[in-house]
Amino acid sequence: DVDDNAESVQQLFAEAIAEGEAVMGNENATKDDVLKASLKLMKAIQALDMKAGNKADLGMALELTGMIDLTKYVEAGQKEYLEAKAEAERVMENGDAMQPEVDAAWEKLVDTMMNLRLKADKSALSDLLESVKDLDLNKYTDETVAVYKDALTAAMAVMEDDTLSEDDQTKVDEAVMNLMIA
Repeated sequence: DVDDNAESVQQLFAEAIAEGEAVMGNENATKDDVLKASLKLMKAIQALDMKAGNKADLGMALELTGMIDLTKYVEAGQKEYLEAKAEAERVMENGDAMQPEVDAAWEKLVDTMMNLRLKADKSALSDLLESVKDLDLNKYTDETVAVYKDALTAAMAVMEDDTLSEDDQTKVDEAVMNLMIA
């Protein structure tokens, strides 16, 4: 039974059996033919220890990647994640991948998935910026307009900062509060 072996071992074993049976069935087989077939069969038997890696966990991790919408995550970490995903897919397709290679691909993929960070929620800031865009500043004193403009500039900088993750949500919330107060 070679079903648990690497694909190349399965193929080698099938070829060795076929060649051995062909030599056995050939009454005109030479001593050299018998020797070659025997050596190939011995190699195949020796290779039976080469078990293919169990890819169940790697397959599940790759399924999870289908649920990840990278547009919702900050750019930092995406390159590493995409590289790990490509490597995991390559290992998944490799019928000769051994367990250490499968385990390494799984670990790297899971680690890079966990390192992805969701973007900060800027919806309140976006709504506030939209509501103040047509504000008539002529009704206010120069001093209060200066405070407002500083808060507006800071809020717009936060809005444009695509590196802010959910870990930076307080920075976004502070920009909202400061602009509302101003």
